Amino acid sequence: MLHALAWLLSRRSAWRITYATYQQDQSDDKSYTARDIARRAGVELVADRQNLRMWRTTRGGGCLFTSVDGPATGQGAQVFVVDDPYKGRTEAMSATTRAHVERWMSGTVLMRGQEDMSVVIIHTRWVEDDIIGRIAAGGYGDGWEIVNLPMLADDAGEPAPRPYDTATRVLNPRRAMSDGRTFGWSLDGARRHVLALPEADAEALCQGRPRKRVDGALWSWESIETGRVRAAPPLRVSVVYLDPNASSDDTAAQNDDAGIIVLGKGFDDRGYVIEDGSGHMSVDAWCRKAIALYRKHACAYIGVEANLGRRLLQRAIRAALLEEAQAAGREPELIEVKLISVRGEKAQRSANARQLYPHVVSHVGVHARLEETMTTHDYGTSKRSPGDLDALSLGCTDLMLQQPEPDRCVTEDTYDF
Repeated sequence: MLHALAWLLSRRSAWRITYATYQQDQSDDKSYTARDIARRAGVELVADRQNLRMWRTTRGGGCLFTSVDGPATGQGAQVFVVDDPYKGRTEAMSATTRAHVERWMSGTVLMRGQEDMSVVIIHTRWVEDDIIGRIAAGGYGDGWEIVNLPMLADDAGEPAPRPYDTATRVLNPRRAMSDGRTFGWSLDGARRHVLALPEADAEALCQGRPRKRVDGALWSWESIETGRVRAAPPLRVSVVYLDPNASSDDTAAQNDDAGIIVLGKGFDDRGYVIEDGSGHMSVDAWCRKAIALYRKHACAYIGVEANLGRRLLQRAIRAALLEEAQAAGREPELIEVKLISVRGEKAQRSANARQLYPHVVSHVGVHARLEETMTTHDYGTSKRSPGDLDALSLGCTDLMLQQPEPDRCVTEDTYDF
């Protein structure tokens, strides 16, 4: 950023720039370095205005270096740079500090310029509700461009998801320096480094994707991450659990999602979340998705809550199987739809499922959508019951908390084809 200041003044020496960081001492240090870079870049500075707080060019431009608590009143700017408004994790996690930075942003930064002033904000993402998060959510109007530079990215430059095995780029590639030293990271070295960090820190600090924290959420990121495994052990059984909706293709995007979770039980008697296929889908789409996951994971049955309507669900899945069979010119496949009787409200079932984490139930790999719901949905403040949580809690109840039923044979009578 400091080289950018010198580059800009070498081309726009009449421009005035304000630079601010979390405290004045740090800003003074940055000024000392930036001023030296500017001189070496050929920027002509006025001799009597070269102190650390402010230095000017011979054409009236220059830089004011201040802090979040420092003065900026009366100093107009073409460019306002905010570099690390939070000193570190403690300050960024403090709601009081974040509110102070927001007030400073509104009352100082955005009031110092003019209609065409450019504002550049750079900081580490510690929490979702930081100043960049507020901007991304529309809290300071439109016209902003959000640039995320993840440590590990895919070919498109997007942050690679954990466990980062799809990453093809590293932000600071390892290279040899002219003095013989090496600098930066190899792709494998960066992967090992990021995986060694606690997951929430790795996603926030390295990948620029801080996790939302909700006090009333049943799950924490730690409760999921502690038990996470890269691959499932040999499984005794795997099942597709379905919490359907009644959406048409036209209304699916506006209605509640359909929950589709594949859960397995190992010979070690632990539960394993294998795949999340949930999403905003029509009846036809969730039928086909459930059938595809049933086949993919060689499942024993598709499990649904008994009070959701046996005939409706079976007819929907039967219709999908019949259409598929007719298109292929073969007999329709027989898939059991097991009706699972469960007691209690869905919120209580989710609370019971939460008690199984991380010592009884583990996630195989990362299920970003499901885990986002698990760690952000608060039943106390929301009347909504997410489909993915409902399917997960149904599966945990069926496989881990209830006595197993004897194996049943699926026949044509099951479907009445």
